[in-house]
Amino acid sequence: NIGGEQIMPRAIEQTRAADKTWDTVKIGWRTGGYDNYVWIADEFPFPIKAKTHIHGSEGIFPTEYEFILLDYKENVQENPFKGITPTSALEDALGCETGVDKDTAIKKSTVGAMYQIYVFYGPEDPKQGCTMQWLINFISKYDETEFLNQVQFDVLTVDDNNQITRSLASEDGRQFLYSASGQYQLDIPVYEEPGTANYVIWVHGISPKNIVSTSPRDYVKIPIVIYEGASVPEQGSGIAGGSDTVGERPAPPSEDTSIPGWIKTSAGWWADGQIDDASFVSGIQYLIKQGIIQISPTDTSSTDEPAAEIPGWIKTNAGWWADGQIDDNTFVLAIQFLIKNGIMTIT
Repeated sequence: NIGGEQIMPRAIEQTRAADKTWDTVKIGWRTGGYDNYVWIADEFPFPIKAKTHIHGSEGIFPTEYEFILLDYKENVQENPFKGITPTSALEDALGCETGVDKDTAIKKSTVGAMYQIYVFYGPEDPKQGCTMQWLINFISKYDETEFLNQVQFDVLTVDDNNQITRSLASEDGRQFLYSASGQYQLDIPVYEEPGTANYVIWVHGISPKNIVSTSPRDYVKIPIVIYEGASVPEQGSGIAGGSDTVGERPAPPSEDTSIPGWIKTSAGWWADGQIDDASFVSGIQYLIKQGIIQISPTDTSSTDEPAAEIPGWIKTNAGWWADGQIDDNTFVLAIQFLIKNGIMTIT
């Protein structure tokens, strides 16, 4: 997303970052009425800081990248990666493809026809335990040449009943993934079993990163055939930046008691009638088992299915909660009402 004037050195500046003063070259260019800068230092492999904007032809262009170096150590004697097996070594053991090109293309409109999504991924025949590389393009439904800016979204997997089994945002410790420019690249470790896996790109809406979107929610489902990989390496070989065991879905960290983003997505689907009561109850059971919703022992019973019809106002609350119109505590009170009144029963 570079456009406008030529990229060139603009100034020599001293820049403070990571408790150190750096002699930097300020590289800049101007596009769409905005100045974009990257500060670099001689013989240092990363920018010290940067702030760039989306390129466009009209309107206000949001920030695309803004970062600053946070940590820097000199004379490090111990290898910080000691004991970590590189992902590439583990994937070699599984017979995963290397040098993958993202040349499998899927172009779809979302179910509600609110957005167009182009996905390019590789390898064409992904294997369990290996990694898929994705490029997601979010396109305007009115103009196929126009990328959408500031997209809040998630990549999910769902079972045949549309029950959410995985959220890429939650695995990364976030409520949602975010694309300032309408393009997003990500690596997806394949934990799904051999067979057809249903990947869902769920669009929360269009909004700046820290603002709840009021744009319509919509999604597209992408079925992909997963093939069996080679024998899995010995347990305990960690993947750098991934799970502790190849081929297994990572468990949520026990110390995190915030409500995962995929639960809100599930609540929104349930409020819209896209999943049934039992699927929604499964998500609530997860919250209770993880200690995120606190229910006393006298409030629970011994079955997994709802005992009676769930009132309509609960679904309305779930939709409001998914849209950010009510807070977590208000939503939890509604769930506690269901359990205490015997409408929802859990193990």
